[in-house]
Amino acid sequence: MTLLYDFFFFNGGAATVQTYLIWPKTYVATDIRDDILRPTDPESASGSVMRKFQATPNAKMMDSIVNVNHNGVSVTDCALLCLQENTFKCETFDYQFSLGTCRLSSVYPNKMSTGEQKVGINVYTRLYSSEYTKYEAVLVSAGADRTMSNTSSAEACAKQCSETTEFRCEAFEICSSAKTCSLHKTHIFSRTINNITGPANSNTIKKPDCTHYSRDHLYDYIRRDHQRITGHDEAQVEVADVSRCAYLCASGQVLPRCSSFETTQLQQGNTKCVFSKADPTNTSMKVAIEDTLPWALYTRANPLPIVNPTAHQGAGTHGPSTPKPDKNYCSEKSTGNNSETNIRIGIAFGTLILGALLGAAIMFAGARIMSRRYHNTEDLHGLSTWKR
Repeated sequence: MTLLYDFFFFNGGAATVQTYLIWPKTYVATDIRDDILRPTDPESASGSVMRKFQATPNAKMMDSIVNVNHNGVSVTDCALLCLQENTFKCETFDYQFSLGTCRLSSVYPNKMSTGEQKVGINVYTRLYSSEYTKYEAVLVSAGADRTMSNTSSAEACAKQCSETTEFRCEAFEICSSAKTCSLHKTHIFSRTINNITGPANSNTIKKPDCTHYSRDHLYDYIRRDHQRITGHDEAQVEVADVSRCAYLCASGQVLPRCSSFETTQLQQGNTKCVFSKADPTNTSMKVAIEDTLPWALYTRANPLPIVNPTAHQGAGTHGPSTPKPDKNYCSEKSTGNNSETNIRIGIAFGTLILGALLGAAIMFAGARIMSRRYHNTEDLHGLSTWKR
């Protein structure tokens, strides 16, 4: 399967097949997937991953900008390594198809040297606009939260929205005539379940030279691995991926005024979503949290009020509670030692010091990884102040 991936992306999705006709037939595919009938997250499957990058065929990065090397991997594995890199922000990678060599870089193309032409090697650059839904000839009537001039590239504007640390950016507009990039803190559109890419609502106006981009709702939530809310399972559905769960919760179409949701993978490759009105980040609600390996809890990252005025009850499977988590899974909850026995021997004292140093190192590494994943200041504040 790895060879099939590499063949697909190296040849641009084109495959020539001999037929009973005189001339062979060439088929051009638009995507390749490995998650059909397999217990893997479709969002992490090859097609979805590669769509997050822009390919430059027959090119190679300069050796001086390479941060790390990986050998003997597929091109899709290389893309995942870039997206999941925690020690630095991976912006670009190149891949040599004959050897399976994967090189990651923190340098974005506008700061990158031209490099060199190299047959059999492709350069892949993060495509930030893939995180957004595009609406042509639409401008939000309300003022922008931040406006940048001399910007004519939608990709550059998308990168600014995704990376700004001043506030949580959920949408942006770019107008070609004025060459402006406008960032917004909130989503503007209200859409129905059958019209996800429908027309703008009353908060927008039509403007031919402007384009509005609304960020996918998955980025509106902070993921908390191996956790779920105790009880409060008010609605549940099975969908293709986690992004769909986020959209259904944000729009309130399965559960009006949905505040959080939990996900787990099913054997068929689908994702099970459990929706709740409970908000574990709201200390006044006193929501109980339990540790369980196969689940992930998603809570809203934006502190603004929950608004889904066009929400209606969708076709979901409702029930008072989902099945209890499997108790055979290992719990990640740690327990402390309350012993007050005095340390009288040197080896015990040394063990205590070693444990303290190890704990500090783990806390530092965890904070660093968390800061890489949630580099927005609002996310970091929400994680640091959340009381369980």
